[in-house]
Amino acid sequence: MSPAGPPEGCKAFPAVALPNTRVLWVLIHLHAIDYPTTTMKTILTSSKSVDQAASDFEDAVSRNGFGILHVYNLKETLEGKGFPQAEEIRVYEICNPGQANRVLGVDLEMNMALPCRVSIYSQEGQTKVGMINPSRMLEMLSDDARLTPIAEEVESTIVQIMNETI
Repeated sequence: MSPAGPPEGCKAFPAVALPNTRVLWVLIHLHAIDYPTTTMKTILTSSKSVDQAASDFEDAVSRNGFGILHVYNLKETLEGKGFPQAEEIRVYEICNPGQANRVLGVDLEMNMALPCRVSIYSQEGQTKVGMINPSRMLEMLSDDARLTPIAEEVESTIVQIMNETI
């Protein structure tokens, strides 16, 4: 590519001027991603209140061999810091120790992607239960194909937990 600009169909941003006056372009092709961004996350809608969904979620986590490591009540936390929130937002960190051990046995750097997080929140009068899909996240973070079946198993179980919640 010449320093004059990006190829057609690409957006470009000059990132670094190199010593020999060439410009390194950061290219973002408009159609580079071959899957819709919505597959990065799973979001289900529930007719339950956030409180009831949270209670049912906690029960489902246990029934499916996962544990709850921590719950963040983002509405409470942010309001306590002077940032009012109209919506309820609870973020759960959950983990299946056996699956986490398998992931770390393949690629220790994946500790940065653990534990799994599931959010239960209200949005415009509806209760939502959502997560970033583990299979997509690990696919983006590691090239090791041995992680794929582990992430798919974890994702399948968490989707089951989410379905039991709604």
